[in-house]
Amino acid sequence: MKAEKWPTGSSLSFDMPRMEARQILSEENLRDWRDSGVTHLELSVDQAALMETDFADRPERYGDTCRNLGLVPWSLHLPFPAGVDISLPGEAGRSSVLLDKEMIRRAARAGIGLCVVHPSSEPISDEERSARMAASKTALRELTEYAGELGLRLAVEDLPRFCLGRDSGEMLELLDASPELMVCFDTNHMLLEDNETVIRRIGRRIITLHVSDYDFTDERHALPGKGKNDWKRILTALEDAGYEGPFLYEVGGRDETVTHSDFRRNHMALCAL
Repeated sequence: MKAEKWPTGSSLSFDMPRMEARQILSEENLRDWRDSGVTHLELSVDQAALMETDFADRPERYGDTCRNLGLVPWSLHLPFPAGVDISLPGEAGRSSVLLDKEMIRRAARAGIGLCVVHPSSEPISDEERSARMAASKTALRELTEYAGELGLRLAVEDLPRFCLGRDSGEMLELLDASPELMVCFDTNHMLLEDNETVIRRIGRRIITLHVSDYDFTDERHALPGKGKNDWKRILTALEDAGYEGPFLYEVGGRDETVTHSDFRRNHMALCAL
């Protein structure tokens, strides 16, 4: 499928610096996303704030509101605040898995078909990396199976710096956890390899994206065109891999010059390169 045929999507995390969680999930705000040409949404809101909304007890309301507006409640980003890390040993790791399961259940009730998970937090030293990788894979296997029982898919996200999943080799190792485990590919996290190389190695497992730009020094979550990514090569690699999901942006919301209406225009501009 050609890149211009992919639906445009966005993470609702874009709205977090601008409004409270209840406003983010309001019909008015969701309608503005739709009217801006964005059809697929990822629910990614601060965990504590999210639990103060209807999503805590009535996740169905979020899904129904999206569908009534013609939107697709595409994905839910599982929590990643400090201390939540499925690769940690002992009780800390176990409690993180249980929290993820709780959120997967809510996603299923909302009619969300995909959950995105971080394989770890950071920093992780070279000495503990092997053990943390093994723990993460065990947790990913359990979560993938649990999500499947509820009719959902699970996608593990590539991460930067000292996290697990920082290059294609580690992503492939994480994917060994389960043949049903998929990938959320973030275009501003690779610091050790270029994006095209990683996509061509794991591309068939990519089910969703986090689209943004960066300076190759650290993640920046900038609107594409405000960084160094070679978007023509990235889009071609995704097309060659058979990608058919949404072109889903995860752009930081602190740049007040960027609005909801910029995402669809940016998507089409990148396709014209």
